[in-house]
Amino acid sequence: MRYLFQIILYSFVSILLIAKVEPFLNVDFLSDILKVDQIIIYITVGLSMFLFMMILVGASRNKFITSTQPFSNFRHRLLFSFSIAIIINYMVTGEQGNNSNNLLFSTLFYVSLLYLYILFIIVLMRIEKSLEKVDRKEMTSSPFNDDPISQKSNDILNRTAFSNHIAEQILKYNDKIVIGLYGPWGAGKSSILGLIKENIPKSQAVVNFKPWYFGENNHEIIPSFIKLLAEELDKYHDFQHDLKKLLLEYAAGFQNITYRSGGVSFKFGDIFHNFFESQQSISAIKDKIEIKLNDSNQKIIVFIDEIDRLDPAEIQILFKLVRLVCDFPKVIYVLALDEEVVSQSLGMFYTTKLDNKEKVKENGRKYLEKFIQIPIYLPAVDSLRLKQFVLTEIETFLSEQCIKSNFINENVSEIYPLLLQQNWRGTLRNYKRYINLVKFFVPFLKDEIFIDDLLYLLFLKVFEPALYDYIRDNPSVFLKEQKEIDIETKGYFQKFNHVEKVIIHLFPNIANYFDAPVRPRVINTDLPNSHLFISEPKYFPKYFMYGTAYQEISEIEMKRLRKEINHSDTQNAIQALITFEEIYGLNKIINKISSDAPMLSEDEICSITEAFKKRYYQLDQFQQRNEIVRMLSQIYRNKQQLFFKSVLINEKPIPLFLTISIGEILAIQSRNRPEIEEGLYQILKGEFESYTLESVFSKLTLPEREWIFIKWLEKEDNNELKCQKIAEYVKSIQHFSELVEYIWVEYNKTEPYIILLEILRNFGVNISKKYLIEYDRLDELQERKEILIELKKHYQDIYNYIYYELSLALENSKKGNFSVIIKPMLEKMIDILQSDKTSKEDMDPILEILEEIKAYNLPFLSNV
Repeated sequence: MRYLFQIILYSFVSILLIAKVEPFLNVDFLSDILKVDQIIIYITVGLSMFLFMMILVGASRNKFITSTQPFSNFRHRLLFSFSIAIIINYMVTGEQGNNSNNLLFSTLFYVSLLYLYILFIIVLMRIEKSLEKVDRKEMTSSPFNDDPISQKSNDILNRTAFSNHIAEQILKYNDKIVIGLYGPWGAGKSSILGLIKENIPKSQAVVNFKPWYFGENNHEIIPSFIKLLAEELDKYHDFQHDLKKLLLEYAAGFQNITYRSGGVSFKFGDIFHNFFESQQSISAIKDKIEIKLNDSNQKIIVFIDEIDRLDPAEIQILFKLVRLVCDFPKVIYVLALDEEVVSQSLGMFYTTKLDNKEKVKENGRKYLEKFIQIPIYLPAVDSLRLKQFVLTEIETFLSEQCIKSNFINENVSEIYPLLLQQNWRGTLRNYKRYINLVKFFVPFLKDEIFIDDLLYLLFLKVFEPALYDYIRDNPSVFLKEQKEIDIETKGYFQKFNHVEKVIIHLFPNIANYFDAPVRPRVINTDLPNSHLFISEPKYFPKYFMYGTAYQEISEIEMKRLRKEINHSDTQNAIQALITFEEIYGLNKIINKISSDAPMLSEDEICSITEAFKKRYYQLDQFQQRNEIVRMLSQIYRNKQQLFFKSVLINEKPIPLFLTISIGEILAIQSRNRPEIEEGLYQILKGEFESYTLESVFSKLTLPEREWIFIKWLEKEDNNELKCQKIAEYVKSIQHFSELVEYIWVEYNKTEPYIILLEILRNFGVNISKKYLIEYDRLDELQERKEILIELKKHYQDIYNYIYYELSLALENSKKGNFSVIIKPMLEKMIDILQSDKTSKEDMDPILEILEEIKAYNLPFLSNV
């Protein structure tokens, strides 16, 4: 309608203009002048008119389609008016003119009709687009914010009447008074204040103070409030003009208040010493302020909110502000606070260290009573109204998303009785948070999980966050049937008896923890994805992977990587893996694949194993390699037979650390542990038998070398082969000291002679003696010098040590009259040292005492 007058005006002018121009549009006249056939004139005029219109339409088409006002573009208004004028002119005068002119106007008429048709299509496109936008807006439920309401139209809990009554009473008071509005966190105290303010006349002086917003230090609360009071009162004409100046002077005296341990000192002489000559001057200023306020024709209502957010020292300052510093006449304070929190904070300053928590709170409550003349407690929440609000919001949203659900079915839902519990701890703020979570997560998870289970889970996330975390972090407790009751776990669940039905509904396997029978879940074919229960191990992770944090791998990206690995050759698969590593990092990829392990097919497992086996060799950090071990262990956890068919074992060379580490983890989890371990150690021994130590070590990091080398020494029972392999490897003192260090670290808490025995047994006497006794440049070593020096000292004393231990054993046996038992370690040492032909002189004393022991034991043997 905005442009209708312009269109009518343009059309009228166009009609007059065409009527004047019509005589000059004689086709015979134009044909004679231009020396062309009449048909060419018709075609030229028609095409020119059409192209001219299309150019103008095209130039402004986008603006016309997207504009909220039809014909807001001047060119469209002009063309529309001109076309209407031609049509009207043709219909009025077309039949009266000569035939030639009729033909020309017929051409213009049909071109105008064509233009109006195109214009009509564009209008329909714009209207359709506008309707789609409206539909989307109507179909998209906006999330709730946490702002307090300020209008009764937004009052969900029906507290308008309560707020109106408080406002009426406040307006009746004329003297100073302090009103306390008590309620726990999230109960709607700020909303009540908003509704009260709605009933306060605009002419009434009102000050809104939120002490949490003001200043970085607690001592700034008082001057900030007085300055705010001065600024706000200056807006009202009922107060004298110099009141603002007095208040600002009054505020200046509080700039240097300092916090002191145990409280804040408010002696006027201390506070204002630097600003006034005497106490009398500050008192005089306050007296003047009180006189000005008494002389005014109206009171002042001060609303103070968010007191709960202050720390204890700030809360004490705020209450001294109300009752000591700014206890002005005709000032009504309305404080919104959590009585428990404030009492606890105030009680801290008026109790001894011996007082318990309840005593502290009791003292604080008594202190609070001295400040609050009228305590008002928020009314209890109407559970029926709140339940209706929640379920209506959920039902509306699910309907918008075209999702069928039993969550809102009163006959089967476990939420209905929960919401009706009078002692339920839910607040409106928490219910809004819950609805917001539902609106956020459901749209992009509805095709991946069972929506009903997600709705229950999000309910626990908001109202029982500790239980939600426990479920997420302990899936084994919830996903396996618990045949044996763990007392500690049962005690933990007792804290959540009020949501027992919800827990059992989601995880029937743990029903016996609540002394209830275990009933398997039943698939409801009427509900979409009803088989994707959270209680199923393969679907459980999806319920906790609904968000992709910054630089985390999304499900789509992970599927793409798995597809690349599964359908590419090894080289391309590794290249894809490296590309993802550069973006996300190896650890995140490994963690993601580990969490997806239950959902991987055998083909995917084989492809992933092949790719990560190659990638394992390319990495040189032990920690990164160990992460690959962890991931593949997780993948093969329930597919142990597949592990022994994998490329880890059946393709040479075998990555020893990777394969043995994974195998040992799988063995621990298997009932066939001995058989699995035996198979692994045969693989280990076979690799050392087939390859040199140098070849084996070349594919291992230093920590892996140590682990594999010690494992081989333990499992290889062919000492001759071990000595041979080690002799081939040890070409220098560096090689020798490297292997010695592996044994030293492994046996670090044992006697040095035991370590020396392991070296002699596995290295052989010749190699050991060469580098521990005969090598005389140990001081030149940069590494492991202390180890070799220590072992050399014990090697030099080994014959004396053996002789002393045998002598001591013989002496003790004679005293006790029992046979001599030689320690197995000594027997092994003697056997090894006897192979050293160069130490006959050192061995003779040992052999002699052995003969003596043999002779001493003979009678004991004959008695047996």
